[in-house]
Amino acid sequence: MRSLVLAALALLAAPAMSQDVVLRPGHPDLMIDGLTFESHTETVRARTPSARDLGTITHTVTRDGANVTVAVDADARQAGNTGETTITFDPSTLAPVSRQRTVGSSTGPTTYNGTNVSGSYGRGAWAPLAFDIDLRAPAVAPEMVPIVARALPFEGGYTATAPTFSSENRVRDVSMTVIGQEEFTRLDGSTASVWAIEATAVATRGGGTRRYLVDGSTRELLAATVSPQEGALIVTEPVTEEALAAMAEAEAS
Repeated sequence: MRSLVLAALALLAAPAMSQDVVLRPGHPDLMIDGLTFESHTETVRARTPSARDLGTITHTVTRDGANVTVAVDADARQAGNTGETTITFDPSTLAPVSRQRTVGSSTGPTTYNGTNVSGSYGRGAWAPLAFDIDLRAPAVAPEMVPIVARALPFEGGYTATAPTFSSENRVRDVSMTVIGQEEFTRLDGSTASVWAIEATAVATRGGGTRRYLVDGSTRELLAATVSPQEGALIVTEPVTEEALAAMAEAEAS
């Protein structure tokens, strides 16, 4: 009995950092002030085992009143990333408003309203099926995970969970950990000191962990990396149109 009492007291005395933080929209841990959202193009490249271009991802940002809309056009088939996604969210809380995802013949619009999510999802020749679900608590859209990573407290060892909802995968938790600071070598050869955040989608098989590399002073996402298999490294990072043209010219020569 005495040992059980001591164990209970030890649990009560455990530091707050040991408790899992669930990052719902508007959570006080989210450092939202100062986040910026601008249109840009990203290049997707394999760095190991051999360097090669895998495609591009274009982000087009527009604003409608207080909300931000990001249209993402992914053309990186060799990296398993294709399709068009449009998300609208409230930048003051990171609460999603709507999401439209189209990949080939699969499509699904979603409307988020607090804990309620509604819309439809169709795949291939199957007619779209409507859904109207009340979640236990609000969630973010999957494409907002990199934004959440940019807003985390930059404290080594900080761990949290970001619940997501999409029409195709429904509820899926993403475990996020601030690993610490490290040096990152950009595509142009320059280096930068970044905060590394690891994000792992629960129940995702193979290649489910991504590292987001964020500038600590600007909270700009400098790169995202993933290792789909041992010895392989794929890096996604913003690139200018001039740099893309120069890369294409160099590979053609």
